[in-house]
Amino acid sequence: MRLFIYTIILWFISPGCEEVPVTLPTNTNQPGGNYSQNVLIEEYTGVRCQNCPAGAQLLEELKNIHGERLVIISVHGGFFAQPTNKENKLKLDNADGEELIRIFNQPQGYPSGMINRKVFSGQSSVFLGGGSWAGYVDEEKKKTPTMGIDLEIQSNVAARTIDVECEINALESQPTTPLYLSVVLVENNIRDAQLGLAGVDTNYIHQHVMRKFITGTQGTKVEPMTLNEKRVYNFNADYTGDWKLNDLSVVAFVHYGSPGFEVVQVEEKKVN
Repeated sequence: MRLFIYTIILWFISPGCEEVPVTLPTNTNQPGGNYSQNVLIEEYTGVRCQNCPAGAQLLEELKNIHGERLVIISVHGGFFAQPTNKENKLKLDNADGEELIRIFNQPQGYPSGMINRKVFSGQSSVFLGGGSWAGYVDEEKKKTPTMGIDLEIQSNVAARTIDVECEINALESQPTTPLYLSVVLVENNIRDAQLGLAGVDTNYIHQHVMRKFITGTQGTKVEPMTLNEKRVYNFNADYTGDWKLNDLSVVAFVHYGSPGFEVVQVEEKKVN
């Protein structure tokens, strides 16, 4: 097995913004039936965080390894997301990001990531520093999926709306504990200023930016399902004037409710 090791050396700008060396695993693929177990990373980042560009670079390295089986949502929220750099022209934080911080609390360090919203053995928090992302992504990816998700997306350019059809397939009988379906609109290739170790980069490209939760941050309740049962959910969302249709994607994930919120399955599809 070939091992790729990437070491990123970062400096402190505050006790809450730090990165550590990271080891990246090789790609392994263990599909279950017609579906594979995908993994969700919700990264907490901000335009005022010097070390966040290194976290974004690490996410792209992981994406190159795992491909479609790794889904990334970058949440701009909290202190470091407030666009006080005079060069910033856009506001990437939003009410949904604020609500997520209310639900999961403010991460102690930026960048931080939630992997399938899970507190792993030996960890005390759902938030993880970049040094542990690679190993836990690989661990979660090896699981046999219990659910599959299929997405169909239609866009109306004139009305600036998006129709989303989400089909959930039960690969085994689902537990009686309530599950929820969250559907999120994310945007890639957003050019705006970002603070980095060398200063403010006015041509920085932000990827996987959470624009809105179409379902709301709590999601839509999914009633218990039996083996091979399928359910279809339909959603409609609008997108604002400065969002580029060709750079939008829909992320759908099924997860438990409070207090665990652990993700069962996730899928992403580009809007066309």
